[in-house]
Amino acid sequence: MIAFDEATHTYTVDGKVVPSVTQVLSIISDGEYAFVRPDVLERAKQFGLAVHRMIELDVAGSLDLEKLDPALTPWLAQWHEACSDADIQVTQTERMVYHPTLRYAGRVDLIGSVHGEPAIVDIKTITRMTSTIGAQTWAYREAAYYGVTRNETRPRRYGLHLQADSWKLLPFRKDADDGALFTACLTIHRHKHKHLGESHD
Repeated sequence: MIAFDEATHTYTVDGKVVPSVTQVLSIISDGEYAFVRPDVLERAKQFGLAVHRMIELDVAGSLDLEKLDPALTPWLAQWHEACSDADIQVTQTERMVYHPTLRYAGRVDLIGSVHGEPAIVDIKTITRMTSTIGAQTWAYREAAYYGVTRNETRPRRYGLHLQADSWKLLPFRKDADDGALFTACLTIHRHKHKHLGESHD
């Protein structure tokens, strides 16, 4: 049973705290934005959450356009254009996943298909994409499709870089490299937690 505490950004599985995918990768991703003021990062984070929520409601068919913040309108237009041009079909949004062997959790933005092929998609609204998104989508896929053998259908991985005036769909194909990066970060995260007394947060 996976549970998520929004206030502390903490995942628990059967009552035990487990690290999130973003927490594991923060050892790299935090450094990439070290030059940005904390208040600017926080505003970008909150706006990104608003965009994700808008897309979730849009996919569900329950988005109220009359109540939509005008600042989000161009982002919605770009989302619709991406769906049309890349033939993005969504079957699940914001799905919580857990890997029972590696013991981490996370939330997959979109599960469905791209250009007619099974895919998972992670949406980024930041100005510059982080270098860890490939490892992030690898971790999500491995958790979401745990137990599915490599001989069976496994979805492709994409990052959707969404901006107010543009969008770009980035495919990730280097499974071995992305998997190695994530598992290395997970090992370091656990070492810090065990020996340095740091929390999973």
